[in-house]
Amino acid sequence: MSVTSEIQSLFDRFIAAWNRNDAGGCAGEFAADGSLINPFGQEARGSKAIAGLYAEYFATMLKGTTTTFTSSNIRELGSLALIDGTQTVDNLRAPDGSVAPALVIHLVTLAQRSGDRWQFLDARAYAFMTIPQG
Repeated sequence: MSVTSEIQSLFDRFIAAWNRNDAGGCAGEFAADGSLINPFGQEARGSKAIAGLYAEYFATMLKGTTTTFTSSNIRELGSLALIDGTQTVDNLRAPDGSVAPALVIHLVTLAQRSGDRWQFLDARAYAFMTIPQG
């Protein structure tokens, strides 16, 4: 199996957990000492903290959401891989209960081969800003 398909399997497992709104399943794709910084700047270090952050959001603003991921670049560095891509979150609810537009974010992850599978070491999600005119 190629590194690209192995990395895709990691994302497939993560996406499946997200689409079930399974915080523990999402966190389970991170190394025990992994870290996550979400697009709001909140940081979680370690599986327990990552699961807690996902649980908080799946109970509120991410409740019922689904996600997809498209990689734009995978740079393999031995047992590590740096992955750039786009994550789209659908079915977000606005405060009035209506469906909000999809949230499209850039996601950079560092993954590590652990035995026969890959895990996330670090994930950084962010949105691009518009260049100010003037």
